[in-house]
Amino acid sequence: MKNYILLFAATAGAALAQGPQSLVVPAAHASSDAVSFEWVPGASQDVHQQTLVGPSHLGSIVGHQITGLSFRRTAANETYLGGTANMTVWLSTSPLPPLECSAVYAANVGQDVTQVYQGMVSIPTSPAVVGVAVPWTPSNVIQIVFAQPFVYLGGTLCIDIVGLTVSGQTTDWWMADAAYDYAIGTAVDIGPGCGSHANALGQWSWVSPHTLLPGSTAGMSANGPEGNWAVAVVGPAGPAFPLPLLNLGQPGCNAYLSDILFLNVTAFWPTGEPLIQARGGVATYGLQIPNANWVLGAQMTTQWLDLVAQNSSNAVTWTVATAAPTLDMALVDGVASDTTGNVSVYLAHVLRLEYQ
Repeated sequence: MKNYILLFAATAGAALAQGPQSLVVPAAHASSDAVSFEWVPGASQDVHQQTLVGPSHLGSIVGHQITGLSFRRTAANETYLGGTANMTVWLSTSPLPPLECSAVYAANVGQDVTQVYQGMVSIPTSPAVVGVAVPWTPSNVIQIVFAQPFVYLGGTLCIDIVGLTVSGQTTDWWMADAAYDYAIGTAVDIGPGCGSHANALGQWSWVSPHTLLPGSTAGMSANGPEGNWAVAVVGPAGPAFPLPLLNLGQPGCNAYLSDILFLNVTAFWPTGEPLIQARGGVATYGLQIPNANWVLGAQMTTQWLDLVAQNSSNAVTWTVATAAPTLDMALVDGVASDTTGNVSVYLAHVLRLEYQ
């Protein structure tokens, strides 16, 4: 033990003598734009974001002090207006690997949790960028210099940020670069829905194929009259069955499930998004997919019911991807005041970690 302590002290001393260094995760995007983008917490809304970074990305900084982090803007031919966000940042060694990331923020936090920063963070006005090489220059970067360093000793790094807006200093569209894993499931309609919110194809519900991954949360949504009660029903597919026979639907409304394995009651909430307000309110349901081999290629069907209008949605049969994502990162994000968020194991910010 004594020799280990002496070795650690010598390593740390040598690192401090070298001055600050940096590591970009994922390393593949150190000098090139990734294929996706993600919100910055506190830039435009009060947001809680956790990023879990697997040890495959961090081998070179084991035993070092992490002293800061930066977000880089995504490549886009438009100017991003600047602002200010109020951020609180904690770092810890998560007890969970990225593919077992929990939707409950607290479950991802390790016992060595350290508040490394609390205060205002400047968001620069960033000029338009053309091409795939976005430099880590001040006009393209949101930088957070930690007041308290965090010593990384291995394992999954949990970067936990609560970002709050600053009145008069919000920026509605400053998008940070984000890595994306191409593993994907499939979602196929097997029967049309009924009611006034169905489009020309009989659709008013959807399942996101990008979320159909081991360790992810299957993302399901539906549109309907604001304030109406909505029920998501998940189970194996079955032949069309007229819902009026069960006093659960209008004439022409059918059920397409042979059994019910999961059921969630919610409501169609106002969206606040002008481009989709014509669709009505939005109901969502997230079903956690285990990180296990047996889920690869597993299949379920989702259908929604509007309990007030007595309408049924189109039924969507969805299939989990046949391979797990290899990103070795995960993102949990949601409203700052909530204790849970949405889990993505295929999407995460491109981050630059400063260390000594």
